[in-house]
Amino acid sequence: YMNYQKVPVRIEALCERLQEQMKMTGVNTLRAQYELSFTAHLELATIHPWVDGNGRTARLLMHYIQFYYGLFPVKILREDRGAYIASLRQSQEVENVDCTPFLTFMTDRLRASLKSEIERAAASAEAEKLVGNTQGRMHIPQ
Repeated sequence: YMNYQKVPVRIEALCERLQEQMKMTGVNTLRAQYELSFTAHLELATIHPWVDGNGRTARLLMHYIQFYYGLFPVKILREDRGAYIASLRQSQEVENVDCTPFLTFMTDRLRASLKSEIERAAASAEAEKLVGNTQGRMHIPQ
């Protein structure tokens, strides 16, 4: 973990950079917006400012940025925990932090989250069709 004396300066720098980047018009593609949310997550987790709750807070920051841009939130499920932690560690091992393993993991999670949501919506639409088709034929006595 980072030397505790460096934490306030790094947190302040992260916050200032995020505020600047979120105001920039250059972050105008889905890819750039998701990458900003993923790298913010990675950086806060790397700074590791608290004894507990760093991962939850980093995911909250990521989701805040995603909601700020109107993006679909990326879900990290319990069964992804091992791969999630491994991707964080792989990205943090390099001296200057190589985001590639974490960005790859998060992009895979985004795809899985979207696929799951599309399947859920399709199943819901199918259920509505069935209910809609049977409502006209059902007679409920009063």
